[in-house]
Amino acid sequence: PPVIGVIVQLGRHVKKNVRRSLERVATVASVAQESFRGIMIIKAFRMEEHQTARVLGELERLRKYMKRMIRADVAVGPLSEFVMALGVVVFMLLSGKRVQEGLMDGGDLVILYFALAAMLDPMRKLTSVNNAIQGSIASAERVFDFIDARPDLAEAHDAVALPRLGESLEFDRVHFAYPGAEDEVLHDVSFGVPKGSMAALVGFSGAGKTTLAKLVPRFYDPTRGRVLLDGIDLRAASLKSLRDQIGLVTQETILFDESIRENIACGCQDYTDEQIRRAATIAHAHDFIERLPHGYDSRIGEGGGTLSGGQRQRIAIARALVKDPSILILDEATSNLDTESERAIQRAIEESIVGRTTIVIAHRLSTILRADQIIVLDKGAIVEQGTHAELVRQNGLYSRLYEVQFASTPEAAQE
Repeated sequence: PPVIGVIVQLGRHVKKNVRRSLERVATVASVAQESFRGIMIIKAFRMEEHQTARVLGELERLRKYMKRMIRADVAVGPLSEFVMALGVVVFMLLSGKRVQEGLMDGGDLVILYFALAAMLDPMRKLTSVNNAIQGSIASAERVFDFIDARPDLAEAHDAVALPRLGESLEFDRVHFAYPGAEDEVLHDVSFGVPKGSMAALVGFSGAGKTTLAKLVPRFYDPTRGRVLLDGIDLRAASLKSLRDQIGLVTQETILFDESIRENIACGCQDYTDEQIRRAATIAHAHDFIERLPHGYDSRIGEGGGTLSGGQRQRIAIARALVKDPSILILDEATSNLDTESERAIQRAIEESIVGRTTIVIAHRLSTILRADQIIVLDKGAIVEQGTHAELVRQNGLYSRLYEVQFASTPEAAQE
């Protein structure tokens, strides 16, 4: 029992330090990746010493945990040997005393001694095996933590498959606060977007425009209120049937280190070359793709690093259009494009939104002027709603936004 107790206690110590070491490894990897991604900023602002100190600090913490783990692993052998030797000595003393007292004969003592000696080698092996097992358990627990993690948004057990959008997308008295936050980001937001129409969300930074758009594909659920698709609460719908009919272009362009074809198809093998090329043509990406050495099979590097910002965004637009979605969400979709490319894409978007519900978050007047309705948000609430001409005449927040951001643009001059 004393030997087993030593093995168990040291095994627990090894397990604890392996788990902490794995956590530190993840932190070191995160800091290193952050450094590589921001290498230009680090160089431009002469942050080399600061960032190096950060990485070395994390490595030092990792070294300490690794040192503790190795110490525990190394200590198991000598400690278990000492305890086993001590056990043999105690056994011999007690057994010898029993022989002297006539309670045991010498033959039994010899038999017990050899039986005890035969157990020593398995006990040594058990010690080393236990350490390896405890380390493996610690590693496996981190994997199972991810596997067993519950999604924040659970799909209803009786979720219905949504048909393709037929009438409208509606926000019904929507309130929203991020998990753990006390203040609401959206307050009592209600409006509808009929099928085939475009709604533009405008407002100052932090007004809640992007958060509102994220409720449509159910990245979040409203704290109160409902988002309805043809009268069906999105919480009652299956995520697959909902997201299959949504095309999304985010403010930050996310691309993968794969070919352009795979980025546009987004991992789906069902799209034909014709569908991929058509989407790229609509997004005005086809011409520059064809000029690349391997065309649509060209790899674009991590985050699309081999492409310009405008090229990356056009591929993201093609990715949103290739699935022929009934709902388009364009979050500042032309913010990285030059004026000529933006105009071309605006013409393409006009063609692609026919028969679709479109929600646009834009800082460009050219996008807003084409909207069927403009939703003006301020501090998470709708303060104005209408067309461009109606809102300018109201001389409210939209009128001030128009004067600050758009009045000097070529589109405003043409208007």
